[in-house]
Amino acid sequence: MANLIADSVRMTEEQWNQCKEMAKIMHLRSKNEFIRDAVDFYIEWCRRPYSQQFLTAALESVISAKIRESESRICRMLFKNAVEQNVSTRLAAWDYDLSDKQLDSLYRISVAEVKKNNGALDLEKYFELSEEEQASWQD
Repeated sequence: MANLIADSVRMTEEQWNQCKEMAKIMHLRSKNEFIRDAVDFYIEWCRRPYSQQFLTAALESVISAKIRESESRICRMLFKNAVEQNVSTRLAAWDYDLSDKQLDSLYRISVAEVKKNNGALDLEKYFELSEEEQASWQD
């Protein structure tokens, strides 16, 4: 540990009490250790040209964790949707007694439609189209 120099610091009684309380909360050995950490933090803060750069580094792990959590939740939902879609497709195929050839043809048409619309389907817009334009979706 570096040589420590004792010098007087004047603070209100409330500030001293808050330092003592925070030292306990942060499991530090003393309020002096808390004050040294706080001063180091503030000096680093003041040296940064933009506080956003400092905050970005400080919050990066929290944000990354939230993103990973969201990705995981989305993946689980996509899996559930894929299972439900698979069940629906199988039921439709059985109900209409479709052959493998017909299913392949339907699959190719569906892929072409999704590519044509960039994956964004708006049923309201579809039903507002004329019959001719609706038929063009099936081409």
